[in-house]
Amino acid sequence: MSGFTAATWNVFNGSTPKNLEPSLKHLLHRKNVGLLFMQEMTNDDNLAMLADHDLGVAFVRPQYVVAWKKDEWVPVQHTRKISLAETTFHRVGGAEASVDACLQRLRHRPSGKVLSAMSYHTPAHVQVANKPKNRIAALREVATRWKAIQKNEMKHVDAVLFAGDDNVDERLRHGPWGFMLKHATGLRQVQAPKATHGKVIKIDDFRERGLTVGSGWVMNVPEPDDHRVHGHHFGWR
Repeated sequence: MSGFTAATWNVFNGSTPKNLEPSLKHLLHRKNVGLLFMQEMTNDDNLAMLADHDLGVAFVRPQYVVAWKKDEWVPVQHTRKISLAETTFHRVGGAEASVDACLQRLRHRPSGKVLSAMSYHTPAHVQVANKPKNRIAALREVATRWKAIQKNEMKHVDAVLFAGDDNVDERLRHGPWGFMLKHATGLRQVQAPKATHGKVIKIDDFRERGLTVGSGWVMNVPEPDDHRVHGHHFGWR
């Protein structure tokens, strides 16, 4: 059966449609992205921009978006705000934060298959020498929660696809990647092609269950964005 192309993009916090729209158009029309996971979407004007491009939008404040082409996907359940950790932590700049996510079930029109799609953002600075203990604790809880969510969702859908900013570079030896993979049993990590990383570490990944994984790519975006877009083609098992 036909597959689909998805992309995950952590936009620069506070970015405006002027910053984002040229890259969005390229993703939709040149890269044929039909499913888009976005984080740090804290400017409400960006939601209107997505709607202007005839995208369906699931949004959980303050930052999580799952967007889809309406001729390719149709929602089959209300958007859900998911709590991924009980432990709170201080974000860069000092504000107290928790780890939430946006979960949306969608039916793929060409195949009739149902996907559970989740956009998330985990705590930052978990790989520095003096790792903040509450951020590490929150990250452990996130990985454990991923396991529980995908196990429950697979009772109702054909596949799950989680995407977002892990704030972990798996290439660094001193990172907590090992326990993240261990605690997230049942999900397969889908990384961007290695040749696309270069010196840029801010390329976010997917986690899936129930899909086949095809080719992937990375797209540069203009400043002030400090992340790159990671896209991948997926198929149905």
